[in-house]
Amino acid sequence: MAYAILIADKAKLNIKNASDYYGKISTSLKNRFTIQLTTTIDSLKENPLHYQIRYREIRITYTKIFSFGIHFIVEDEIIYILNVLHTRQFYK
Repeated sequence: MAYAILIADKAKLNIKNASDYYGKISTSLKNRFTIQLTTTIDSLKENPLHYQIRYREIRITYTKIFSFGIHFIVEDEIIYILNVLHTRQFYK
């Protein structure tokens, strides 16, 4: 079963900030980050329940190359991405 994905505004802002940060370093690094993030989000569509609940019904998956966690919840057939954070950031 394929799930629909909805990304919260806060997560979109964090993605943009991370992308801008990597873009200042190198265009190719920004592209690698974007591809890695997209690949990780696309993999959620296949089996989001594979990831364990970490806190308050929120699950986390991590990108393989960059140190970012994707915080999400699953309701019915929709995956809500709440935030995308570097592993050294704190999320309330």
